[in-house]
Order: sequence, then structure tokens, then C-alpha cells
Amino acid sequence: MFFNKKENEAEEAFKKQLETVANDPAVKANAALSKLIEAAVKKAEKSESIRSIASNLDTQLRSNFAVK
Repeated sequence: MFFNKKENEAEEAFKKQLETVANDPAVKANAALSKLIEAAVKKAEKSESIRSIASNLDTQLRSNFAVK
């Protein structure tokens, strides 16, 4: 039971951080990045695992936004 409460708190904190990033003017100025972050927020709202969301974000950010 305690584990579930801690996990839910972590999920809420992660979702709030994603929302903060999504509302950043620099993110909003980049349509592709904004779309990526908004998709992550929606996944968090559906209670997808933090690890899965973070892994997907990492992959997408590296493939689409890494300096080459």
C-alpha cells in the first residue's frame, strides 16, 4: 500500500514537471518539441509508466534534436 502511494506521488510529480516543460516559451516556440512533450503529458495522464515515458522521450529527443 505504501509503495502504491509513493509511486502515485512520483507519477504526479513527473506529470507536473512535464507540464512545466510543455509551458516553457522555448518549447512552445518549437512545434516539433512541443508536440513531443505534449504527447508525453498525455501518456502521463493515462498513467503510463514513468520509465516508459522517459525512455521514449530520450529516444525521440536524441533522434530528432541531437547535435550532429
